[in-house]
Amino acid sequence: MAEVFSVGGLGERLENIGRLAQKLGFVRVCAPDAGLSASSGEELGILFLSFRPEAPKIIMVISGAHGVEGPAGYDLQLNLLENRVHEKLPPDVGLVLLVALNPWGWVNGRRTDENNVDLNRNGWLSAPPDLRPFDPEINALVHPESCDEKWYRELIGWLTDPERCRSLRVQVFRGQYDNPQGIFYGGQERVWSLGKLEDCCASLAKTCRHLAVLDIHTGLGEWGEITLTSSAGPGSDDRALVTRIRSWFGLGPVFPNLGQTDTINAVSSDFLSFVAQRLPAAQVIPLAVEIGTVPFEEGFPVFVAENFCYHHHQVVSGQVFLGADSGSGWYFSRDLQPMLQEIFYPSVIDGTKGPWSSAIRAGFGPIFRTVVRGLAEV
Repeated sequence: MAEVFSVGGLGERLENIGRLAQKLGFVRVCAPDAGLSASSGEELGILFLSFRPEAPKIIMVISGAHGVEGPAGYDLQLNLLENRVHEKLPPDVGLVLLVALNPWGWVNGRRTDENNVDLNRNGWLSAPPDLRPFDPEINALVHPESCDEKWYRELIGWLTDPERCRSLRVQVFRGQYDNPQGIFYGGQERVWSLGKLEDCCASLAKTCRHLAVLDIHTGLGEWGEITLTSSAGPGSDDRALVTRIRSWFGLGPVFPNLGQTDTINAVSSDFLSFVAQRLPAAQVIPLAVEIGTVPFEEGFPVFVAENFCYHHHQVVSGQVFLGADSGSGWYFSRDLQPMLQEIFYPSVIDGTKGPWSSAIRAGFGPIFRTVVRGLAEV
């Protein structure tokens, strides 16, 4: 039977993982989000769990930078605790888990925070980057006036044309800073979540000299397959970082800023670069863990339609056209939430791999162990 999942339940999950972590010897700190409340009385916010945080080498595992992706990352973090991986760490390596970095997004089933800011485009230094706007044709597709049949057919036309799809992906994934209600909006000021992340980095900076970050995301790539990406670029300061990552993982990791954009596109002001900036005395090895779910061409229209409905207050009541030629013609969908959930936390079962969540646990374990071995050797 397929696993059943609700985007809610954050308080219960924070309590469960926090209680287990404390039992295992972790320090538990919650940064409550003042904009959230739970009827059951649990704290809702970012949960920081740390084991040996004063160690000179730290592994940081982050879930939920995009709120609706948080449950998948939570599953992997919980699995690390259940497997007691901290007991197998070398004595000079610590482990820090950041659970639900974007708690508002988790509770409300959205990628962004309450101001529609994408945390992974908010990692700029003193001011947002000055990016040119999306091309008019692309802007009309991703910020439509109406999600009707005409819009859907035009968008599918772009997504099924390799050259136009490549152009669309390059532009939209880099982010934008001029439409507060648009997709991949990076904001005009530092968001609350990254402020809390900055506080965590400041605490680690006192003793940390090597920090490996595993930032868990879902939604891009083949079903259940994991792609490692790094924001390292062509600059001289990044060459040693690229060499180190490849020495750990071989040629598998993708470096979009080096032109490897067939799988994952480059983004502007990602918050892994933000973390590296906050620990200038440490060598930071930033890795985004991207877990595949549904094909991009299938999921992207839902993503655009959800953003449209949210800002037009039509999440439940409004009609959005999402075509599906299943033999019975085209149909209208009134409820986008289950569709969005399938993009970021699928309930489907593959005939050879079993449940998606089981497949990703099996894939994430070797990645974590590789990072441990790599840090042990530096």
